[in-house]
Amino acid sequence: MIDKPARRRLLPAVLSIACACVPGCNRSQTSPSVQTGPGAGASSAATRLQSLVGICANPAPANNAGLAKSDPLFFAWGLFLYINCPSQVGPSQPVEWETWKPNYAVYLPGGKPPAAWGTLSPRVLLAQPEIDGSTLHDKNGQPVLNEIRMNKATFDYLVGRKLYSKAAQLAFFSDPSGPPVAFPQDSLEIKAAWLILTPGDPGNARYYTTRSSYVDSGGQTHQVLAGLTGLHISSKVLPNWFWTTFEQVDNQIRTQAPATVLIPHDVQQFNDEVHAALPAASVWRNYNMRGAMTAFTNPDGNAAILSNTQLETEFQKSSSCITCHNLATRGSASQGRLHSSRPPPPAFMATLGRPAIHRTNTSTHFKSRSATTLTTRSSPTVRRQTRQSSTKRWILSGRCAKPSNKQ
Repeated sequence: MIDKPARRRLLPAVLSIACACVPGCNRSQTSPSVQTGPGAGASSAATRLQSLVGICANPAPANNAGLAKSDPLFFAWGLFLYINCPSQVGPSQPVEWETWKPNYAVYLPGGKPPAAWGTLSPRVLLAQPEIDGSTLHDKNGQPVLNEIRMNKATFDYLVGRKLYSKAAQLAFFSDPSGPPVAFPQDSLEIKAAWLILTPGDPGNARYYTTRSSYVDSGGQTHQVLAGLTGLHISSKVLPNWFWTTFEQVDNQIRTQAPATVLIPHDVQQFNDEVHAALPAASVWRNYNMRGAMTAFTNPDGNAAILSNTQLETEFQKSSSCITCHNLATRGSASQGRLHSSRPPPPAFMATLGRPAIHRTNTSTHFKSRSATTLTTRSSPTVRRQTRQSSTKRWILSGRCAKPSNKQ
């Protein structure tokens, strides 16, 4: 048995979690990690499922790299259920990940140091657009809200390296002798999408809910009841991180997001098995895993695709968590990108085209003109801009959905 503080240390994260932002592959959503491990008979399978759904009572280490590689579906569901365990004995809320630091309490104006771990800011859900600039709404026209949170391992590493400010990030690139960025294995981060619910609606019982404030596009603050519609999870358990995403089953009924990519059959089959093993009253029976990702390509050599209808609504057929987060980083012209994982294989990089510059506010995104895929190659124009204007230089600070513009 593992006590609560130890359990938190065992959890895995990434500096950012917008599992998306790589438009252009146009292939079906499959994953190199959708294969389950070798079958061991019905009795053994049932025992494994019971250990999975009972993870809150009998926690197991969440940094098992072997399991993440050999049986990623099992590992993904275990990770999802584990971080959704109650964070304290007795009350069912908050769950574990809701006690983590939100990114708005880490990346502060002026690059100020964030408050110490354990100091939790009031919850504010954000009505921010997705990475492609679009905003998802529900059937009543209200925006789907979101938030990003990081666990203590991620937070401690960022604070220890002072990577919470743009100035410190640029200083990192000015010192070639400095150590590389290497997050600890138990780092983990989530990105959550939330639906604004109508109090008293019987359908609310199908959601994990919270009460929070949110600021609308006009600057007005509202108090709302919100239901969880989507959850990205990223773990440093593997060198290139482990990526998985979950959705509430009524999303296509309650929101304007179509499911342009269906959940693969083997993934849905495992979802059904987990649902059947969960207690009848568990709200998590209303959530499906859409897949898990551990590599840039599938066994057939095609690009691995993974999307969430609530967070990559308009480009589900071309969304790749691992590619986005590996390539959407930028440093100095001489030192290249800030690597938080292993680079993609040369054969994969050869499929990317020449970069073009696309600005969002003060940030620069590098996209391929040929395949509209994020690329690492730096053009002379990019290098000139990097040298000439410090206000336009940036390092992603891990947020594919909203690159850092902090000083």
